[in-house]
Amino acid sequence: MTRQSSPSQLKPVELLDQIELDLIENSYNQMQKEMLQKKEKILDKIKKNLPRTDEEEEWLDNEGNPIDEKLFIDALLGMKDNDPIQATESHIKALHKIMKYSDNIVQLTIKTSAKSKNKKNTAATELPALKKKKPNKPETNTRIATLCQKVEVLNWHHANGKNQTKTATHFDKLYPELKLTQPRISAWLKDEISIRQNELKPRPQLNESTKLNLKRSTNYLKNGPGTQL
Repeated sequence: MTRQSSPSQLKPVELLDQIELDLIENSYNQMQKEMLQKKEKILDKIKKNLPRTDEEEEWLDNEGNPIDEKLFIDALLGMKDNDPIQATESHIKALHKIMKYSDNIVQLTIKTSAKSKNKKNTAATELPALKKKKPNKPETNTRIATLCQKVEVLNWHHANGKNQTKTATHFDKLYPELKLTQPRISAWLKDEISIRQNELKPRPQLNESTKLNLKRSTNYLKNGPGTQL
């Protein structure tokens, strides 16, 4: 039986780079997708009474059931603005595991500062980089980009040289609350087909700007990435 460590036994965790909330969600979704594919193959062997390796049996009983990762994501999405995560050891391990499925290189380290050594081990460890609060900036409505914003960014990107850093810099000035970065633009480009398909779903009362975006999305899906938008 695995012993669950209490928060008071943990070392402070610092993330070297800010991890965007949607990056964690995307990594978690990718993890679920890959795990489901692997699980289906193993279950198919069981159904057909085919031999299985010890590694497959072990994976199915342990890693193939990402309970801690789901609890971590639920806790993350359940946070209110400005609230830090109170990280248990399982949360920390879950974050490390989830980020292994990210297309972006994210460095996670565990550090113990002299200040933390003098503190009583009573409070739960916080993950500072996962706070939803934007330091030294006024509150904004949201950090999650709308579908229209994503399409606007993608259209501008294709029409202005396809430089991801340039695109992120341009729209960071227009939508500072989104905190757009090059990795985020890259993630949207990889998911561009899905974004544009969602844009084409019927909606009432479309304005001219939205109609233009719909036309560009239609051309993209019809003719491919090389299309002049």
